[in-house]
Amino acid sequence: MSDEIHDEAIAYTLGMLPQEEAISFEHRLCRDATLSRVVREIRHVGASLVASSAAAEHRRRAPQVAPRLEALRGRLMERIGKTGQPTVPKAVSEALGEAHFPIPGMDDPLVYADERGLVRWVNPAFSILCGHTPEELQGRTAGRMLRGPDSCPKAMERLRHAVQAHEPVLQQIVNYHKDGTAYLVEIDLRPVTGGYIALEREIPR
Repeated sequence: MSDEIHDEAIAYTLGMLPQEEAISFEHRLCRDATLSRVVREIRHVGASLVASSAAAEHRRRAPQVAPRLEALRGRLMERIGKTGQPTVPKAVSEALGEAHFPIPGMDDPLVYADERGLVRWVNPAFSILCGHTPEELQGRTAGRMLRGPDSCPKAMERLRHAVQAHEPVLQQIVNYHKDGTAYLVEIDLRPVTGGYIALEREIPR
């Protein structure tokens, strides 16, 4: 895979691609298993890519990926300097403030939904985690798309109740990637004006 593709994959993970380019990239991501793997590597290994202190840890945990990430780091830092840090829509920023969440990092899966639980916006990390593009999630209930045979009914009910009652909840549950792979997450769901916002954290099984 070319350096240009790796640049694009990291820029996508950082949330730095313009909307049209990001949408096009997400369509390719769903069709290209190799590209999907690269993005997953970047997400897990490059979570602290822009932090100089993380370089040694990258080498220790993933020596086969670290050299390429290090080679790209300078170019990405230059791009960030020109374009500014990755941003989220104003409504999402306001919801994060209302929920007392910090601004999420590039690898923090985030979903913003209305009072019925219908998705309004997700960040790239959420799409990478679940395998669905923002367009596939938009206007749908993320829970219904991501649950499967090993999803605990009691956990599902707790999440449904929190959305309906407009209450916060911290809940672990097994979700399913678009390719059918099960993964365990902890969902920190908090109500905000007009809906809710939730941060997810993948938990090793």
